[in-house]
Amino acid sequence: MNILFPRKVLVASASVRSYSSSTLVAFTSDTGGPSPGNRRCSLLLWACLLSVLCSLINTSFTVFRALAHRQVVRSQHEPLEYASTYIGLDSAYRDPAASPLPPIHNFPVAIGVVNRSEPSAVYLDAPRYFSTFGTIYTGERRVKISPVETTIVQFWAGDYEMQRCSLEFTLPSPAGDDPLKTAEPTSVEVWHVDAPSKLDVKGLSWQSRPARVSVVARWTLYPNTTARSPEFNCRSGSFQTFELACVDDGCLGEFYQEPKHRDIGIWLMQRTSA
Repeated sequence: MNILFPRKVLVASASVRSYSSSTLVAFTSDTGGPSPGNRRCSLLLWACLLSVLCSLINTSFTVFRALAHRQVVRSQHEPLEYASTYIGLDSAYRDPAASPLPPIHNFPVAIGVVNRSEPSAVYLDAPRYFSTFGTIYTGERRVKISPVETTIVQFWAGDYEMQRCSLEFTLPSPAGDDPLKTAEPTSVEVWHVDAPSKLDVKGLSWQSRPARVSVVARWTLYPNTTARSPEFNCRSGSFQTFELACVDDGCLGEFYQEPKHRDIGIWLMQRTSA
């Protein structure tokens, strides 16, 4: 029995067979191994992913370091103590009949002038001169007092068993340049201020100056005289900080103090307490 199919159906079947054969060939070619184009696309994709991952890691480290630095700046740590060079001397033998040690003159470790009329101003004073060897900085420090200006001085009381302290202010004779700019007596008061750690004169201003605690002495200064304060206790290995200020509106004084010249300036006297 012969079965006859329409012409259109036969044509469609031939088209399907042709399409299936081409698809199978293409599929067989793809599964046989990656083509060069696909390999390049894969490498590019992995490179992009690795670049994004590295960027995220770098950003995370940057943010972490910024937050850690901010926390360190905000935290208020106690300043480290100065290392003591007198460890064990408490148990050392000392002859009670030995003569007491002479007083020690301490030059200020920091001196800074502040101005009430310019509360935020910082006055950096570094006397220097130029030589054939370069710039040489001297040990001179300026002391200035006026109705609007005061001077902050800081000493280091580091000697062992020398805890009886007093301040000594010495003025030379008015011959030559008068250090107080006048031959009239000048009234000065000395304040003990709250600065238990090393003073940073680079940031010292009227606004940032240490707070006053108590009056140590009031002096009426004359040329060619030495004024001394009452004794006070100064713990070994401590900073002692003071503020020199005028008492009246007619006060005016300005001079330079040097470590090698004890005939002018303010000094911390330490006497034996053993």
